[in-house]
Order: sequence, then structure tokens, then C-alpha cells
Amino acid sequence: YRILMKTYILIDDDELIRMTWEYKAQASSVKLKTYSNVDDFLNEEVGVDRSSPIYLDSELGTVLGEDFVVELKKLGFEHVHLATGKEVSKITKNTQLFDSIGGKTPPF
Repeated sequence: YRILMKTYILIDDDELIRMTWEYKAQASSVKLKTYSNVDDFLNEEVGVDRSSPIYLDSELGTVLGEDFVVELKKLGFEHVHLATGKEVSKITKNTQLFDSIGGKTPPF
């Protein structure tokens, strides 16, 4: 039998952040898929395991992570985290929908 590896998802419009996570994932033998915007993620979401941990940036162009979490929950995603450069105390919208709210350091 084979062990299924958990796939981490990062949605962040900052290329340097995505590259940092990709480097850290490779160094840690972690499976990671990154997206620069919510539309690219939504084009592939059908094939994404609903238990995959998703890390959202707060500011994704014209979309706020604090708003997009509602859509992710409607789609059945169980573990959504806000990974933001904003001061955590400034995040007040839909906070109860996130498993965690913190910085952009990769969790692996």
C-alpha cells in the first residue's frame, strides 16, 4: 500500500513568498502547490483533497483572503489558514473561519 502525502496549498500573489515556500517544501520533502491568484486555484480546485491545508494571503489583488475563505468553506475545504504580512490584530473579518491567522513563514 502507499502512504498519501499531505499537499499544502499556498495562494499568494507575491512571487518571492511563493518561491520561498517552494524552496522550503523541497528542502523538507513536503508536497506543495502554489497559486498566484484565486482564479488559478479555482480552475484546479476540483482535484484538490478537501483536507489539504490552504494558506491564503490577505491581499490577493482585488480579492481579500478574509472574503475568499467563505468560498473555500462552501467548497468543502476543512483547513484554511490566513498567512499575512498584516498585523494580526487588524484582521477582524471572518476570523472564526480560519484555523489560524499568522505570518508568512512556511509551516513545515
